[in-house]
Amino acid sequence: MVSGNVAKTYLISSLPDKYRLALEALARTRGYDSAERLLTRETTPWSHAVPIAQIHPVEIQRAKKRAGALARWVAALCEGSATVAEIQSQAIEAHVGALGYGLSAPAIDGIMRRAVQRDGGRHEFDRWELYLPENPRRVSATPEESDVSEFDQVDEYLSSIDGMNPTTADRSWAWTAMCENLQQMVEAGANAHRARRRLIRHVFTVAPWLSSSRESLAKSFAPKWERFCAGERFLEDRRPKKSGNHKAVSLTEEDEKKLIALSMNGGLAHAWRELLRRGELSAEVCQTFITNPHSKSYVPARVRTLLTPKIESLQDIHHGPRRARLRGAYITRDWSDVLVGDWYQSDDCTLPVYFWDIGPDGAPRAVRGQFLPMIDLKSMRILAFALHPENNYTARVIRGLILKTHDIFGLPRVGLYFENGIWKCSKL
Repeated sequence: MVSGNVAKTYLISSLPDKYRLALEALARTRGYDSAERLLTRETTPWSHAVPIAQIHPVEIQRAKKRAGALARWVAALCEGSATVAEIQSQAIEAHVGALGYGLSAPAIDGIMRRAVQRDGGRHEFDRWELYLPENPRRVSATPEESDVSEFDQVDEYLSSIDGMNPTTADRSWAWTAMCENLQQMVEAGANAHRARRRLIRHVFTVAPWLSSSRESLAKSFAPKWERFCAGERFLEDRRPKKSGNHKAVSLTEEDEKKLIALSMNGGLAHAWRELLRRGELSAEVCQTFITNPHSKSYVPARVRTLLTPKIESLQDIHHGPRRARLRGAYITRDWSDVLVGDWYQSDDCTLPVYFWDIGPDGAPRAVRGQFLPMIDLKSMRILAFALHPENNYTARVIRGLILKTHDIFGLPRVGLYFENGIWKCSKL
């Protein structure tokens, strides 16, 4: 295996005598019993670029567990004694048994091929160093070794803030202090990204009231730092000025009546635009809002929230008495004096079911058709039905349904309860 790929190799016995004899002589000189042993042991064992003393114990422990679980399968991958898919499957199971969680096939394949590449042909796959990641977690500096004074700037601000009841100004000063502290650390030669991470970790520890989590603190700090780098030296909270809550809209009762009345014939946006343009609203409203907004449909959110329910409640009355009755309170029907067989009722329904039918051209087609059931109004039982293989039904289909019901059950004692339209007006 060379760089994770299978490469061609040659036996020592197949080499020309000149090179074979030279290798055997060199092996005897250095104390090896054969040239193969010389070529295997002469390579320098691989070592990680990060010193072992600086690697976190958690990474070392994980690498040792992986070595115990994957060594035999890495050797099988190198020897080609089984298919790659079988080796990956067995390696995943071994990884779950040793570490308690599984990896995807590409991930486990990458770990094993990296171990083969690092081994360099020595076949020492039980070395745990081969299973360390490229960028392992380092041992963090102890409090004695770290620079405890690098956060003095922000600590001085935070110590003067009551964390139980921080004000908006306190939060603004805290963000400003964080930016000033980070600027000092960068000017002192610290790496910007690492200094930023250390600062956020420290501030979240000493001032958890500033954000709900360390991740949200880092996300909120990013735009603050951009504003600070752009020249803003006090990071004022802009939300109160941008929220729009400072523009209180006080509509008088007369304003509401005018807007509601005109809205009935064109909508609230039309009423707001016209009354504001003509200056027929109160002086305070006319002075607060401009008459030529970016959109002619613009209505202040607070005005729309206030008037929309009132306008909707009057729509039924505006459309007429019948609409008001239909949308008003309903009357519960009393079925005590209605018997089975008194009333029959029917209506149409387009079923969500397709069926085959022979079309006018003689070719089969898939249609949904029209389904017309006839029911007893009291018992709700389906007495008969008609299935019409067209998009629309006709009066002939209704007449056929009535006759079919009559042939089986007879006519209802009181009457047929149908809707208007073709059910009522058809002469057929």
